[in-house]
Amino acid sequence: MADGDTPIVEEKPWWSALDAEHQGHVQNKGWEKLGPAEAAIELTKAWKGAEKLIGIPKDELLRMPKADDAEAQKAFWGKLGAKEKAEEYQFTGQDKLDPKLVETARAAAFELRIPADKADAFMQKFVAYEGSRAEANAAAATVAKNLELEKLRASWGPNYDVNLLAAQRAASTIPGITPEAVTALESTAGYSVVMEMFRNLDARMGEAKFHTGDSTTIAPAMTYEQALAEKADLMRDKVFVNKWINDGDRSPQRVKIAELDRLIASNPNHLRR
Repeated sequence: MADGDTPIVEEKPWWSALDAEHQGHVQNKGWEKLGPAEAAIELTKAWKGAEKLIGIPKDELLRMPKADDAEAQKAFWGKLGAKEKAEEYQFTGQDKLDPKLVETARAAAFELRIPADKADAFMQKFVAYEGSRAEANAAAATVAKNLELEKLRASWGPNYDVNLLAAQRAASTIPGITPEAVTALESTAGYSVVMEMFRNLDARMGEAKFHTGDSTTIAPAMTYEQALAEKADLMRDKVFVNKWINDGDRSPQRVKIAELDRLIASNPNHLRR
């Protein structure tokens, strides 16, 4: 530098007067790239944000941990109400719920670290939805069955009672056909289709066929008057009556008279006898 020249003084950054820790903080925030005026604005904003937290107890402040820090995550969600074990989760009215549902919900709540009160609230919303859906399905099923019933009445006409008795008889005598199985069939094929199927099955199985020396049959669509007449004819047959009396409860003669009696009783006209 020549004599008389003004010495060049290198200007230091505005944050150089800070200690090492605070300089590092400025650099972590990226403020060192700002001019003094811009930095002052950002510092003011940061201070106002921190000022809001002054006076809040330490145990009321939570900092979101890193996703890969399992222990910190566990502690964080534990402070928010997550349980340490799946079996510790309790749900309102859980004794009335499906045990498998409760077990699954507990496992899910524990795995996802859901606060206990939120897990219970979610379960109540789910149960309420399932309940309303079940009621709607039951109502729809009732309407559908009533429509099927009307369809069956129109199809069978005056023989409805006799045919229904035959269908019910077939359903009750086939091994393995439970009421639940019949209900399942009705839900897929329809009540009218299933009842007609059992009526036809009853006829083919020969449940109404009993012999007295010649082949006489109770027709699936036999009327009240026909049943009365057939019973009267049989009771005048001495051979038939002798077998009816002596051959036991499951003899063809006993079964036939029992079937005729059921057909007669199924018609309101029998009350006028």
